[in-house]
Amino acid sequence: MGVLRDHGPSCAHHDCAAPERLATFWGALLGRPIVARMGPYVWLKRENGLGVGFQKSGEPKAGKNRVHFDS
Repeated sequence: MGVLRDHGPSCAHHDCAAPERLATFWGALLGRPIVARMGPYVWLKRENGLGVGFQKSGEPKAGKNRVHFDS
């Protein structure tokens, strides 16, 4: 599970309905390519110690954006 080890700590995970689509958008905007996909997760290249990941969530958004930091 080396892929997860490289992206676990200090990673902002975004819960969303379409992780591939959001990762593509944010990756282009931030200049970070997609570096890993596993199950419901897609990760962008880690820079300055912070990873950015997107997790598929089947729950509809109801309120604030669903972002959480894992460390």
